[in-house]
Amino acid sequence: MIMKSTENPMAHSLACFRIEDFKFFHTGDMKNCVVPDTIKNFTKEQYARIRFHVLIYIPTLDSFLLKNENSQDFPNTVSSFTTLIEYSPLFTYEYMESFVATQIAIQTQFSVSDFRFHKMQLAKTVDGSSELIYYLVGFSHLPDQRHSDNNFNVANRAQIQEHLKKFPIWEEITQKNFLNLESKSQKYPIGLIIGRFQPLHNGHVYLFKKALEIVECLKIGVGSSQMSNQPKNPFSFNDRQMFIEAALNDENIAPTDFEVYPIPDLFNFEKWMESIFLIVQNFDVIFTNNLWIGRLIQKRGKILIYGLKYNISKFNGTNIRELMRKGNLEWKSLVPSSIIPFLEQWLVHNRI
Repeated sequence: MIMKSTENPMAHSLACFRIEDFKFFHTGDMKNCVVPDTIKNFTKEQYARIRFHVLIYIPTLDSFLLKNENSQDFPNTVSSFTTLIEYSPLFTYEYMESFVATQIAIQTQFSVSDFRFHKMQLAKTVDGSSELIYYLVGFSHLPDQRHSDNNFNVANRAQIQEHLKKFPIWEEITQKNFLNLESKSQKYPIGLIIGRFQPLHNGHVYLFKKALEIVECLKIGVGSSQMSNQPKNPFSFNDRQMFIEAALNDENIAPTDFEVYPIPDLFNFEKWMESIFLIVQNFDVIFTNNLWIGRLIQKRGKILIYGLKYNISKFNGTNIRELMRKGNLEWKSLVPSSIIPFLEQWLVHNRI
């Protein structure tokens, strides 16, 4: 794919990465390989910048906000919103979506309430440099008309139908089943939440209870299920399943309201993602605080509920394991009371 490169005039330094590190972007774990493009050893042969293309969709009108490349010929020559990503030392996929939403608001006066990821690919620009391009749909609302910009136009599906055929990526993601994947007020049948639970703590139990306000049945995937007797993974799958069952029983949650599944590490992100669907099978909603994984599962037709959070600085497995290792009894206030006897007995025979 050959595309025209345009600089972001607001950028002080743009995010880039060594092309050989592209593999980390598939997992979403790119924070340690992204650097500013002002580094001394930057070359267009070795590094790629990061660009987002966003087709902005207005659900209430079943229409799209498109940049008008030639106002006299609209809507035959229109394009999506595009921006290069500025560098940040706190670089995550969440940061990129937030940055793009801000740029859309500044340049179009439209606010984007949500995104839907479709595809990413490495591409060459006309000057021979490389860009990693993310293609998304952004869900938006009508702007304040006093601030409308003639560079952008609202076009309904019929107006741009022929235009979209020239761009297969946009034609794919403007299908009804993609755009209509919306949350609803009533409960969904089945939800999924995945964690390591090393050990289970009160933050996890809070998430389970909040999720069960949204779904009838919660499937709980125990990650790294084959791991045990390791500093980061001391407890076996059977231990963690018992933790979950005991804690939810104490919360008067019926055994029929949840199911526990082992999700082993496969050390291959694509195979791991496939294994989730093979092991858990049917579910309607994914609950996660990892936005990238949520977007990938959402792309497969699942509802994404992102941001059910607790005090993660207090309730986290690393902190609890460290307190247990040091003999600091504060850990007992951080885990469900029903599993404290097991953990006390476990500490007699094991070390973390």
